[in-house]
Amino acid sequence: MKKVHSFRSVRVQEVENMIKSISLVSSCVVNLNETLNLLVHTVILRIALGTSYEGKEFESGGNLSELLHGAIAMMGAFSVLSLFPYVGRVIALFTGLQQKLDKNFNELDALLQQAVDEHPDRQTGEYEDIVDVLLRLEKEQFGEIRFTKDHIKAILMDMYLAGSDTSSVILLWTMSKLVKNLRVMKKVQEEVRRCVGKREKVDENDLDQLHYLKMVIKESLKIHPQAQY
Repeated sequence: MKKVHSFRSVRVQEVENMIKSISLVSSCVVNLNETLNLLVHTVILRIALGTSYEGKEFESGGNLSELLHGAIAMMGAFSVLSLFPYVGRVIALFTGLQQKLDKNFNELDALLQQAVDEHPDRQTGEYEDIVDVLLRLEKEQFGEIRFTKDHIKAILMDMYLAGSDTSSVILLWTMSKLVKNLRVMKKVQEEVRRCVGKREKVDENDLDQLHYLKMVIKESLKIHPQAQY
């Protein structure tokens, strides 16, 4: 929990950025799916790597965000290989899916390798990110298990692929359910306003008092469980 609290500034900053971006186009239709995906994507990358790598030019010319989103899309796509392991690989080769998976993996692996290699040279931030911790473990090398950069890249991939889509999807489902159920939405709004009072925004410390909001989120998780991971 101590480590989770250390990333509080990242969560606060990115939520504020999201709110500002929505307020700037308040008179227009907002695509919540894209907005929430961007929020979760940025938070995870900043916690893991210390930066979102927005606009970062990699040696391979690839884009980290696009490759990560591509990996998620392919993981969620229908795969004959999952149903028929023996003949599925042959079918995947003919359909080109296997080539796409290999290409995405190789490009993503190269980008993560560069990000990890360059990490010690970057300017120290206000918090210790996940890669800082993993690089320290690699340097200390205690016990029989040899911790390598391949392990670091695998952990980073697991963090992103398991945490990004699941988090943004449950937020999107919760918002959509609230829009369709005005009675519940009104009760949530009243609870938030009562808790926040004259302050401009909700603080993480307020969450313990937002009991009804927690029940709404738990209900969303029950109706739309993120079981694919």
